[in-house]
Amino acid sequence: NYIVQFSKYFKDSRIISLNKNYRSSQSIVNASNEVIKNNKFKIDKEIKSANRSKRKIEVYSATDHNDSIFYVVRELQQLIESGIKNEDILILYRRSKMYEPYKEALRKAQLLVPGKTIHAAKGLEAKVVFILGMIEGSGGFPDIWLDDRIYQLIRPSKHDLLLEEERRLFYV
Repeated sequence: NYIVQFSKYFKDSRIISLNKNYRSSQSIVNASNEVIKNNKFKIDKEIKSANRSKRKIEVYSATDHNDSIFYVVRELQQLIESGIKNEDILILYRRSKMYEPYKEALRKAQLLVPGKTIHAAKGLEAKVVFILGMIEGSGGFPDIWLDDRIYQLIRPSKHDLLLEEERRLFYV
């Protein structure tokens, strides 16, 4: 609230929008813009990238959990064979528990690729990033606790605001 309504709280302030991203490619910036544009509680701005990479975001829709694990292991093997270094690869996930089967499969394949929770990875950079759990439900986006009736009884919250927070987390 203090950020989005800054001028309301600081009357003599001047707002300077930072609209250029120097870290991510335009395809990533475009995807981020699409995610966050659905939020109502935001500062309207269109971010552009200084990086004009032609690489696109790839989306793999697994048939099930085992298919997803197999895909990640196979892709990592191909990336490393092509010369990408382990430190240039990042696997992001929502909760540590969801990474465990991937970690085991990577260990069996003798791959030492770092996995991090999305929260722990803020500010990190990598040439290749895998985001696990791009599904609705537990561990995905949006996370299932938003609709959990028991959670809502214990700590009532506005569903729309929680969805906006989920989008902000994914955006980052």
